[in-house]
Amino acid sequence: MLEPKVLNQYLKGGLGRFAIPMPEIAKSDSFWLEEDPHRAVHTRQTLFGPTLPIYEAYNPAIAQVDAEHVFSVAEFDVMKNGMAPEAAIDKALKRAEEVFAKYPIAQA
Repeated sequence: MLEPKVLNQYLKGGLGRFAIPMPEIAKSDSFWLEEDPHRAVHTRQTLFGPTLPIYEAYNPAIAQVDAEHVFSVAEFDVMKNGMAPEAAIDKALKRAEEVFAKYPIAQA
């Protein structure tokens, strides 16, 4: 898949579900920009449009909250442990606040 031709065939096999990483491929194959209006928009947005970093680039706290599965644990507490939904979400939010407190966001 290091060769553009092979990569193109592979990604086309997935019907364009994955972002194509090489502008040259999209520009040289009508599959990406002309044949389907939805795929064309997806290709333009992911390949030629401006990009934004994921939230974790701004604050690592969300990565820790995700790694600890804080909100999934709350769901589990309700479904398996019989905890009241309000208590479960309060517990999850308290933990998220603890984590975020370790990584303050500087205000400009």
